[in-house]
Amino acid sequence: MEVTIACLKCLNGRLHFDYHKTYNEYFRASNYLSDRKGKLLEDSIQLFLVYHCNTCGREFNLTFGEVEKILRKEIAEKVYEYKAAQYIRDEFRPSDVTNNNVMILCGECRGFDGDGRCPDSFYERCILRKKTHGIQLP
Repeated sequence: MEVTIACLKCLNGRLHFDYHKTYNEYFRASNYLSDRKGKLLEDSIQLFLVYHCNTCGREFNLTFGEVEKILRKEIAEKVYEYKAAQYIRDEFRPSDVTNNNVMILCGECRGFDGDGRCPDSFYERCILRKKTHGIQLP
């Protein structure tokens, strides 16, 4: 399984590790050091790898630490989104969807409609929302 991260520029594409471009960047470097036996000193090796976006084509030099941070955030956001959807599904009551309900946009999660809006009856008891206000929509 290839692990990719969202493009830092266009946000639509995915960044893929590019071995050849990384090699070319390393080849340009002339500051490699070796010990007395000719063995490459690890401290002189670059810390980044080159990634390219499959949509906009932009290249990024990223360290493992940067990639790890981006991946951890992406995964946590997906888990939060899933847990929020699961909470809505589990806490749903038939009375939440009636003709006289007003939809409220709080934007804390994807909501009942997938765009961050929930019926007012659900909004009032929702534990996901952090804001004390919402925008009522007809």
